[in-house]
Amino acid sequence: MAKLHRSDLESLFADFPFFKEEIIKRTIRYDDNQKLFLECALKTIDYLSDVPDETITKIIYSLTFTKFEKGTKIFQSDETSNMMQIIQNGVVEIYTTMDNGVEFVIERLFRGSVMNHHSFITEDKIDVNARCQSSVTLFYILWDKMTEIKEDCDILAKNINDIEHSIVNRDNPIALDYIISRDPKATVLNKQKKKRNGPK
Repeated sequence: MAKLHRSDLESLFADFPFFKEEIIKRTIRYDDNQKLFLECALKTIDYLSDVPDETITKIIYSLTFTKFEKGTKIFQSDETSNMMQIIQNGVVEIYTTMDNGVEFVIERLFRGSVMNHHSFITEDKIDVNARCQSSVTLFYILWDKMTEIKEDCDILAKNINDIEHSIVNRDNPIALDYIISRDPKATVLNKQKKKRNGPK
């Protein structure tokens, strides 16, 4: 199988700008179950709800896939947040440890749930723990990568700047930084059906 290295691709784009534009257009139009799933999950985030499809696509292709075994901690209290995560499959327990050492489960997150979407913007300390109740697969994006993407999108840059100011000016820090998804599969199927049937 032939491979095209990133440096070669950038050179190609520099010599033929129209080629880059066509690749972006075709990538935005391309849909599969995983891309639709990630689009739906990302659109639940307040500062991504109104950004262009091109920007959402850039974020999707900047995500990194990883997996964890049952019982593994994904993050723990007092760690610095530097990434946002989207659960693809499995169950993640959000819990805290009481002063007497007893663990208290706050929430269980399932497929399509988003974690640390606000705290990673300001690299806040995480106030809770996250542990895999089952084997878990998820996607994540580092704040450094999101910073690169927002430089090319004024709407995203403004939205994130507004969120950042809101977080900094809060009297109390954000303790629970996640979005719960109840039935993302249905959302994806509905979106596929609308695409097939077209606008009414």
